[in-house]
Amino acid sequence: MLKPRTRPARGEIDEAALGLARRHGAQILATARRYAATPEDAEDAYQRGLEILLTKAPTTREEELVPWLKTVVKHEA
Repeated sequence: MLKPRTRPARGEIDEAALGLARRHGAQILATARRYAATPEDAEDAYQRGLEILLTKAPTTREEELVPWLKTVVKHEA
């Protein structure tokens, strides 16, 4: 029987988010800029994406988290 997926603990998410922002922050911001109407909107979308990451991240695996966050930021933009 498959067990339901549970979200990682907040401490794990915090650590993953810091690493992701350091290593991929420019790439994520570029995604926001691509879809936002103004640079200010892009910055807001990037910031909101990080807030959502901290509360709703489905995993801490960077190879899954980067595309997930890009999608979140795109929708926010």
